[in-house]
Amino acid sequence: MIKLMGANDLLEASILMSDTEFVDSYHGYYRNELVWSQRTINTIAGQLSGDPSYLAIKYVNKDGKMVAFMTASVYADGYTGESIMDVHDMIVDYKAGKKTNAKSVGACFDYMIEHVKKHGGKGWRADSIHSYEQSKGYAEFLQKKYGCAIRFSARGVIE
Repeated sequence: MIKLMGANDLLEASILMSDTEFVDSYHGYYRNELVWSQRTINTIAGQLSGDPSYLAIKYVNKDGKMVAFMTASVYADGYTGESIMDVHDMIVDYKAGKKTNAKSVGACFDYMIEHVKKHGGKGWRADSIHSYEQSKGYAEFLQKKYGCAIRFSARGVIE
């Protein structure tokens, strides 16, 4: 079941986020907990203020435990000027299993897409900072379920 995230969901979300770092051996990024927490807090606060440009939702199981969450906010596309809902985090509890994860990701995206439609938006984007295999599976799931286009990006490190 989808619920809006509230002021007291940060710890549970942070634990799920931290657990995703150990889902495989890929560690191609460094997550600054302070920066991530501030963005997540700002997203939740924006949503709580009633601003539809912010979305923070969680998928809870029948016991009320958070098994996934999504945070997103709107940005202006640099090519078209359109408002695009940018999914920052789509985090799942990998211990819950693939079936539960697929169900929770689908429910979160369904909710987000309806939210965007309701507020006049026309598009969304979602990328991943995970390993190639994890990112590929995520993108392919979204493409199959929503018919979206898969794009590639590259991230370089300058030393």
